[in-house]
Amino acid sequence: VCSRLGAAIDFYVVDEDMEEVADWIIEQLPFDRLYFYGPDRPIHVSYGPEHSRAAYRMEITKRGVRVPRPYKRSLQQ
Repeated sequence: VCSRLGAAIDFYVVDEDMEEVADWIIEQLPFDRLYFYGPDRPIHVSYGPEHSRAAYRMEITKRGVRVPRPYKRSLQQ
């Protein structure tokens, strides 16, 4: 149970680039945290009273460990 209150979900939209979905969420919706794992992976979004709008890309290091990095929009847009 998270001490920040609220709720969270991991979701995937079939036949959509999840990076585009993440970009849309960041631009359009209130949230506390968003974790983007890749264009073909589920997104984790939490919602609660803070509305901190912290977004992270989960990048894989050379050692194969996933680490959060600040989310920046793709240049493909």
